[in-house]
Amino acid sequence: ASAAGKHVIKHSIEFAVAAARHEDLHYYRSNQRGFGPRLRHALVSTVITRKTTTGRKTVSSGRISGAVGSGLIASAWEPAGFSMAGGLASGGISLGADAGANVAREFWPRPKHKISRTVREKRSPRSARR
Repeated sequence: ASAAGKHVIKHSIEFAVAAARHEDLHYYRSNQRGFGPRLRHALVSTVITRKTTTGRKTVSSGRISGAVGSGLIASAWEPAGFSMAGGLASGGISLGADAGANVAREFWPRPKHKISRTVREKRSPRSARR
């Protein structure tokens, strides 16, 4: 229940701040080749985003404030009570998890489009011989 509450708080803060600042929170894959440039793109995309109005890069204040804010708020209902250090650490872990998710999105194999059976038969050289 605590993790679910933290998740709801994080995304509520993220979307509110991102909407106010016109930030795009979606992750877009890199067009670059090579492991290093793609890894760098995935990690930087955790804290840098694009403005929806101009397309320019900007600090992703929605994502950062959502992670830190949810960590601080969630530490208030923990049995040990509110702890600034614990809340900030939780926010840092949340940003690290977001970075890991971006890396997974970047390197996960891209889906191949299915070709329907009729199109496949038209393309197949065996169907031309029949």
